[in-house]
Amino acid sequence: MNKLEQYFDQITGTQVNKNILDKYEEYGFESESDYKLIVEFLMETIYNLEWSDTVADIKTRPNQKQFAQLVGKRDTRCVITGRIKGECVASHIVEVKNGGDFTVDNGLLLESGLHQTFDKQLWCINPDTLTIEVKPHHDPEATIRKYEGKKIKFIPSGQMIANLKIRYQDYLTHGVEQ
Repeated sequence: MNKLEQYFDQITGTQVNKNILDKYEEYGFESESDYKLIVEFLMETIYNLEWSDTVADIKTRPNQKQFAQLVGKRDTRCVITGRIKGECVASHIVEVKNGGDFTVDNGLLLESGLHQTFDKQLWCINPDTLTIEVKPHHDPEATIRKYEGKKIKFIPSGQMIANLKIRYQDYLTHGVEQ
């Protein structure tokens, strides 16, 4: 997980202070314009956040770090691709904004790009077959397409299956349309 995603993962409120736009080098970016595009993309499409002019409006999710550690301890690699943990993020199966919690049974270790498309509901894990399903309109060249129809790389607990069922129902009825 990169530093910018770690920052966004710590936010529990709905607002981000605009001073983050001045910190592109701190977050490992060389180009200020690329950084601003990525910040706006993350805020609008992944984290559903708005701008704030005051630092007081910003709240953090104190449980996120512990959640990431628990998921990373269980899943030592991306559960889809097998990539190493350092290239992955702890992802909520049922998003916190939808009532999900910070338990390990509500988490998956996913590559960063897969995490973003998972949050946009462009793909999901079928809880009955444990195979990857991808929305028909999703980019045919997307990384997840290589794994479409394949089984995930672990055996989920009963509670995780319950969370996957909630996510799957939401996936069937919602998601980004292109």
